[in-house]
Amino acid sequence: MVTLLIGAGLIILGIVVIAHDRRTLLSGLLPFLGLLTWLTGLTPVWLASTLFVIVLPLGILGEVLTHDGYWLLSRYGTSAKGYFFLVGGFLVMVFAPLFPVLWLLWRSVLIVNQSVI
Repeated sequence: MVTLLIGAGLIILGIVVIAHDRRTLLSGLLPFLGLLTWLTGLTPVWLASTLFVIVLPLGILGEVLTHDGYWLLSRYGTSAKGYFFLVGGFLVMVFAPLFPVLWLLWRSVLIVNQSVI
């Protein structure tokens, strides 16, 4: 119950920040943390530490791969390597924010499977 209230507070605070100034990093981070708090039921401290330890480096890696793929395609024309880097980097950037949710789903599946046995 407390995590739902914290998530709602983060979403409302994010909407206030968006209404005030959209160009800040908090305008996207606060609602994202609020939604993840609602979806996972975990405290924002755990989510923030997960974001900065796992999701942020994966996002940077995805950005670098996407940039390298774009550079390869623009410099050398169409090639399998260029498309590999471009699509791989894009997929890393798309699935990096979903990592905490996927991890909790996998953990719950393992717990259910162990309790059945």
